[in-house]
Amino acid sequence: MNRLIAAVVFLAFSSLAFAVEPIKVFGDWAVIRAAEGSDLVALTRNNDGNYIGLRCFVGERKCVHVLSVDFTCEVGMSYPMLVGSSVSAITIQTSCRNSAGSHELVLDDQSKIHEVLKQEGLVGFAMPMDSGLFKVVRFSLNGAYEAMGYVKKYTIEQVGSEVFL
Repeated sequence: MNRLIAAVVFLAFSSLAFAVEPIKVFGDWAVIRAAEGSDLVALTRNNDGNYIGLRCFVGERKCVHVLSVDFTCEVGMSYPMLVGSSVSAITIQTSCRNSAGSHELVLDDQSKIHEVLKQEGLVGFAMPMDSGLFKVVRFSLNGAYEAMGYVKKYTIEQVGSEVFL
């Protein structure tokens, strides 16, 4: 079973340049080590290969929520998004960045999105497209609270103080 999980994680996260072996699995979320160093990432993927996660940077004492979807964005530009769950709906801004050769959106209001991701069920993101239509992606939150807590706790232990969202 562990080999199967490792193979799935490798295939699912290889485009992110992350390690093959998950450190820990919580429901539909996995904790993995970033290829560049001691940073940990808690994330999940949906059936379309999109991912959402929380990455904590030990050196910066900071954690950020990131979203990758089949979506081309301009690095440095800001994009609005609607986020919905069974408990709440919010609007957020995102910032586009390049990560390992692909586009990734950093969710700008970290504490606001963190509260949504700590809930149970599903979370959906709706992004306006140039065509006037919306692109919608959904992710399971099963295990998100535990996986994000694990990553934050590890980062706090590494830096010896609180980390910031």
